[in-house]
Amino acid sequence: MDITGELILKARITKNIKDKEYKKLLDALPVGEEYGISKELMYKGWKLAAQYLEEKNFLIDAILCYNKARRIKPSIVVVFDKVVSLLDEFFSKYKNEFSVDDLVKLKGSIAILENFHSVNYPSQKKALEKIPDLNLKIDYHINHHPKIAEETKATFQVQKIYDAITDDMSMPEVHQEFAKTLAGIIRREKAKDKKGKATRLEKKKSKK
Repeated sequence: MDITGELILKARITKNIKDKEYKKLLDALPVGEEYGISKELMYKGWKLAAQYLEEKNFLIDAILCYNKARRIKPSIVVVFDKVVSLLDEFFSKYKNEFSVDDLVKLKGSIAILENFHSVNYPSQKKALEKIPDLNLKIDYHINHHPKIAEETKATFQVQKIYDAITDDMSMPEVHQEFAKTLAGIIRREKAKDKKGKATRLEKKKSKK
């Protein structure tokens, strides 16, 4: 898109926000994201779109839009808090529908959020404190109400949330998850090496 196109798109998003044309805004924001419209405007747009969707009870879409805003400005506690609160609401709504696989995937999404925000924004304490309780509820259903199924009414929704949180990471989140994965690999390799040394030592002793 040339500079004229970017200006037109920016003007369109600005107008949609000003005139509260949220349906049009929802069409324009993904295009703005693709062509690098200013972060300030995109943050404002995604947040307002999320609020609109939340008011209309479009729970999943609201989570996805709040997550877009969180990705742009992860330091803003109100947006992170909204993501966590709506994930809790989502769990409560579908708790009798989830399969074990759904819950494991949902918990994995939450773990990424918790890891990133607890390390980088520990001051977001009130939002972070909601996560252990949510995890306990998920664990309870996994352990006491396990539902084995390839697909449930909630599966597609869980996948959308998982994809949004894992595929739509900010660069600091990507780096942090990579570092976490790398640390796990190093720990496993050290454990293997330690076990290998112990085995070799035992073999030497047995030969004596």
